[in-house]
Amino acid sequence: MKKFHFAFLFFPLAISAQSPVTNPAGFGETVPNPACLACPGSEWSNEMNITAADAQFATISLNQNGFCFQSTCFYSRYLYAHNFNFAIPIGATIDSIFVDILRKAATVNCIRDTIVQLEKVATITGSNLASTNFWPTTAATASYGQTDPLWSTTWLPSDINDAGTGVVLKIENATANPQQAGVDFIQMTIYYSTATGIHSATSSPSAITWINSISKNSAKVFLDGKTNCVSELYDATGNLLQSENYGQLSAGENEIEMQTSQLATGIYFWRIRIGDKFYTRKISVVSID
Repeated sequence: MKKFHFAFLFFPLAISAQSPVTNPAGFGETVPNPACLACPGSEWSNEMNITAADAQFATISLNQNGFCFQSTCFYSRYLYAHNFNFAIPIGATIDSIFVDILRKAATVNCIRDTIVQLEKVATITGSNLASTNFWPTTAATASYGQTDPLWSTTWLPSDINDAGTGVVLKIENATANPQQAGVDFIQMTIYYSTATGIHSATSSPSAITWINSISKNSAKVFLDGKTNCVSELYDATGNLLQSENYGQLSAGENEIEMQTSQLATGIYFWRIRIGDKFYTRKISVVSID
């Protein structure tokens, strides 16, 4: 078994962790219907491409800023990701909802979010957590929800499990020239508690097993064949603290370790990308003094 080590220098503390359920979108669509020519906003193409991080993009062309006529516009219609196929147990408490969007723009400093919001049982609700940052020209993942984990609304397991619950994305072109953009992948991660307060230890499929102790957290990664692996640590506000690209890991069992005994008090998110799938773990660091 190969081992990889992830180390940080802060203060020795105690660790607890939650393991989430992480699912990709089942399918995507443009909302409103593209046939509605009176509806403003440019239409997305190939919306089904958001279901896997495979460099196949849902794409859009946007007019110069300020120019909009029906389906030719400087801002987009909603790109709606839904049918996430969650099966959160009835009676559980929803603790937090995180969204990851893998996206890119054709040109620097041109494309940015206007709406990143959740849809609860086919009704858009809660906080708009759109970022003011411009999209990168190389595909990169933006994470949403760290600053408002429940998106300023309440959630039942039945809400999360409903096929009409999902993510809505709207963007704009901020420049004086036509621009293009693409979205490769949209994913939701749900943290929840049972009635006894024990957090779920389930993560989407069995490719990864999380292990935690006072001194370290580790992840055992099981691969059918050589697969690229990237490990990242974020703080509670979504700032990337550390990133490590391990390249192509060999088939079989590989272990990645993150030393947590040196982390400062607070909430962290450890995310591992294995091929086209993301696995995120929430880590709570509490002082033992």
